[in-house]
This record gives sequence, structure tokens and C-alpha cells, in this order.
Amino acid sequence: MSALIPTVKAEKEDEKSTNVGRFLARRGVLLIKEFRDMSAVKGEYGGKVTVSTLILSSAQTTRGEVQYGIKLEHTDEDGDMRGSGFLDYDEIAELIGAFDFIHSVANKMVGQQRDYTEVTYQTKDNLKFGFYQSDGRQQAFIDVGGYGQSLFISVSKLQNLKSSIEAGRQHLVSRGADPESVGT
Repeated sequence: MSALIPTVKAEKEDEKSTNVGRFLARRGVLLIKEFRDMSAVKGEYGGKVTVSTLILSSAQTTRGEVQYGIKLEHTDEDGDMRGSGFLDYDEIAELIGAFDFIHSVANKMVGQQRDYTEVTYQTKDNLKFGFYQSDGRQQAFIDVGGYGQSLFISVSKLQNLKSSIEAGRQHLVSRGADPESVGT
């Protein structure tokens, strides 16, 4: 009987939460994948998160489709991948706004004595960005795998990540992404 119950991992693989993830999961289609590394943000304790643009297209006889997005990949200090995730093009504007909000809240809270407090933003593909404050100290984090494999960075480096994602968005627009569809 237990063989009929899908595992949590199998369910996660079957449920592609982004357009990019669903596009990559297609079978029986010729896919063209284009990547461009934008930059990387190094963690405080080793490792880094690399930001890359992603353009996916299918070559079909009747009509082709194109998906635009951002890929984030967390590697440890040895270069081993700890997690990766996708950001659909239409999520970029909201994420950039979330970075601005997180930065603003962090500036207001710095130095305050508070209970343990977390401020986070999570995308459709379980990419999680934010910071926590405890005992007057702030620590920002990025979790790109959805498995608690966070990369810890300074709060100010979240702005570096935001800049990389903005640069990726501009590259995608230069390659044909519709700037009007951002945030819709």
C-alpha cells in the first residue's frame, strides 16, 4: 500500500511552481536553453549565490514558445551545488520591491532590542530572501533550494543581489522579454 503513496520529493518534482519549471519539464519537445551569468554574491561563511538569466524556447513546426526567467544557484565553498531555483520574468518587479521593503525595515530595526524577528519574501519556486534580527544583530539570508540550505550574507549585500537581478531583467528585455509584462 505504501508504494501507492507518493513521496514528498516526488510531489515537489511533479508540482512545477514556475512557468520556467513547467517549460523545462516538458517532454517530446526540442528545447533551446540560453544562460548568461550576471554575477555572484559571496556568503559570509563561504559559498555563493550565482544569478543567471534564462531564456527557454521550443522549436516546433507550428509555433515556438519562449519563456524568460532568472536562475539562482547556491554553491558551497567547494563548488558543490546546495540548491537552485527559478524566478519567472513576471515575478521580478515584485521581488525588487520586496528587496526595497526588506532594506527599509532592516534600517528601521537596526539597533532596536526586539524579540527574534524575521522579515522574509518567498517566490513561487520557494526562493526565500530576508533577514532576521536577534539580540540587536541582523543577519540576511538567501535560501534557493527550499531545503533550509541558506547562504548567510550581510543585509547590505541583499542590495547587491537586487542589482544583479535588475541587470538580468534588463538583459532579458534586450533579448525580447516584454517590459510591460513585469509585475503582471
